[in-house]
Amino acid sequence: MPEQTHLPERRRSLTPGEADRVWSILVEKAGASPKREARQDFVHYLTSEAIHGHEFRFMGFLGFGGKLYFDDYHGATVGCYREDRDEVRDACIATVNGLLAEVVPGRVALVRAAAEAERNRA
Repeated sequence: MPEQTHLPERRRSLTPGEADRVWSILVEKAGASPKREARQDFVHYLTSEAIHGHEFRFMGFLGFGGKLYFDDYHGATVGCYREDRDEVRDACIATVNGLLAEVVPGRVALVRAAAEAERNRA
């Protein structure tokens, strides 16, 4: 019988360090507020337990609908209102989501990475 792939525990929140790194990405690449209070609010919110994930409106370059979404399955991603999307915002979203995936990968990415590592061992 093949060995079971070990999956990480389900996550409902981020660590303070992860939340701080995520906010830095949002400030540098998505125009979120650089104010200390904004960072503190964000870190506090994303480090608290939530039953169904988190959603945080940061606005920035993505307009009023600029939000960060976090759930165990997808990890941390950003998006904005469909009607506000254009080439510039789509490029911003793609860049930010790529950076966020390195800091807070979702369960789906972790499962794929574990399966790939298992294939490479075989």
